[in-house]
Amino acid sequence: MFIKKEDLIIQRPNPSLNVNKRQVEYDRRYIQYRKDLDRFHVEIEMIMRLLEVRKGQRIINIGGGVGFTLYEVAGFGTECFNVDICPGDPKFVHEMAKHYGLDIKSMQGDSCALPFGDETFDSIYSKDVFEHIWDFEKGMNEQIRVLKKGGHLLILVGNLINPKTFYRMFVKRFIETRGKAGGLRWLLTKHKAVFDFGIGWHGKDEDFKTTFWWKRKMRQFPELQTLLITTTRAHARPDRLINRIFRPFIGGIIILAKKKEQ
Repeated sequence: MFIKKEDLIIQRPNPSLNVNKRQVEYDRRYIQYRKDLDRFHVEIEMIMRLLEVRKGQRIINIGGGVGFTLYEVAGFGTECFNVDICPGDPKFVHEMAKHYGLDIKSMQGDSCALPFGDETFDSIYSKDVFEHIWDFEKGMNEQIRVLKKGGHLLILVGNLINPKTFYRMFVKRFIETRGKAGGLRWLLTKHKAVFDFGIGWHGKDEDFKTTFWWKRKMRQFPELQTLLITTTRAHARPDRLINRIFRPFIGGIIILAKKKEQ
């Protein structure tokens, strides 16, 4: 175990710094994660275990949002970096990290043009980000470039053929927006980059893929050794027969790779 549940940063009181408008999103997720603390703890443990996190490492989170996983990874004693294209998020994370006394450097930037030298980081991870990156190949190549040889790259993304995810995007969003989003409009255009989402960034609209797609795409990057491509529920409970049978369809997707030494 990397972090005891009682030692999680999220267990501390919400400081409500009101740095900017992103406080609303932080408050919403703070309540959500506190209600299901066991699940949040399991996710943090999974990220740190897959990345083989050790104290003193330099770790970068691509698209860290309002910073929940960043705070926990940094709280373990690592030097963390956050690059997010969304205006407001980097400033929010910077102030929260300062309040908690965490070593996090947070900046606005494009994942397809990372402002770092080659082989800078011991590990790289992202959660719910790659489905929005406007150029998949550029995004992958940039992460490979700044990753040290032997370092781990972890990607957590949505799963197109998860029935719950597909229903949420195709049906529920269509109904909630009265046809303005979701449905066939989403399904046919999700792979296209949009240059204004109304909050100052461009990317794709929940361009979820499948485990089969990821297995095929990862072969395009010979610098990486793919260690794991599976779904979250199958990874959490591999002993369950139903999880083995329906593995491609249950939960989000985990992609774990290691940069080859040579």
